[in-house]
Amino acid sequence: MPSSNLTWTNKSTNLNPTSTKVERSEGFTFDHANASAPVVLDNNATAGLDPEQANGSYTDTTAEAGKKYSYRVSTMKGAEQATSIESPMTHIEDRVNDLGYPNGAPDNTQTTQYSCSVEPYMHLDVQRLEAGYVAGTNSGLDTSNMTRVTDGYTGFMKHNPYGFAMSALAYSSAPYFQTRDLGDGISQDFFVQPQNKALYPGFIPTQYVAFANGATHFHVVSSFKNYAVVSKSQDPYAQWDDSVGDHVNGVVYGSLWRENITWAALDQVLPSISGMPHAGPDLSTYHGTETLKIIAMRLNNDAASYATGNIQAQLFDGGDVVANGHNQVDRSYHAGTTAGKYGAVGYKPSLTAYNLMGTTYYENLFAEALYFGEALDHNDMNMVFAYLGNKYNVSPTVLTSNDLVN
Repeated sequence: MPSSNLTWTNKSTNLNPTSTKVERSEGFTFDHANASAPVVLDNNATAGLDPEQANGSYTDTTAEAGKKYSYRVSTMKGAEQATSIESPMTHIEDRVNDLGYPNGAPDNTQTTQYSCSVEPYMHLDVQRLEAGYVAGTNSGLDTSNMTRVTDGYTGFMKHNPYGFAMSALAYSSAPYFQTRDLGDGISQDFFVQPQNKALYPGFIPTQYVAFANGATHFHVVSSFKNYAVVSKSQDPYAQWDDSVGDHVNGVVYGSLWRENITWAALDQVLPSISGMPHAGPDLSTYHGTETLKIIAMRLNNDAASYATGNIQAQLFDGGDVVANGHNQVDRSYHAGTTAGKYGAVGYKPSLTAYNLMGTTYYENLFAEALYFGEALDHNDMNMVFAYLGNKYNVSPTVLTSNDLVN
């Protein structure tokens, strides 16, 4: 059974207090403009709520898996009370429906449905921020009651061992935060970037990150028109220039992934991705009908793939293979460690690594992303697709090993 455990220090013990009150706010912090009236969970003077004890504790056994709460504690004396600061938003683990993976919370030994054997190098989940505003209709972008997301991005980084941080955005170009109805009683949170905005969320590494042998990335998005591993204004050929600083053990990182996926190999596919065959829930944005997509990109670059003479990137829509990149076996670092032999993907500190929202010409929604530093096998890819599909009301196609470039 899920629960939330609270502890605190009581500095009012010498004032003859009579009880301790514990309150909870769901979805929002207490002072948020859209917060509902707080719920009083308990107000008495027994056990961990004894107001004469310096250290108190309380376990909220009514917390529900997958929801977010903020708490505060007050020491009471008649009509008087001394109230604590509110706690940060606490996300309650859902060990049935969350994706488990090594070193995660929950990890892959604790979940009952979705278990991935590989630890992602980042997992971003908008659901972990404060809840947004549910518009009365999804047709038309009513921003009057929506919250601008200008800071606090790290709140939705569920798993972030490499220390990535969100890029700052000007208020006028920052995305809105909104909850959308996906049907069948499922509502989920999104970053919503209105069309024709100059800026959009991205994230940057705080240390050098490089993966030689492969990468697999998942995005839950709408209006997915492009996928920038490095933003357009920061061309990898300028960043990864074959200098000593752009090598790890003689391997150049960054360009191979870009050439396979982003511009050279799949330009003809990406502009029409909204019309791809695997339709998710209808989001009905104001510029037309869009469907939610679970997009994955996978690049194999390990020694076994080099030995077979086939190193390619693949693009997936809800489990369907929709495009293959050009074979780059002659440019793999397994072909040699001289300049121009590339690894899978790499990032330099201080440079924006990802544009989460895609193009600025359409309204864009972003909900979740997972990034793995290797080419996942079909079992792990199916686990991630199943987890995301269950969460966002999409029925993914089941992959077989023959579907993947190996």
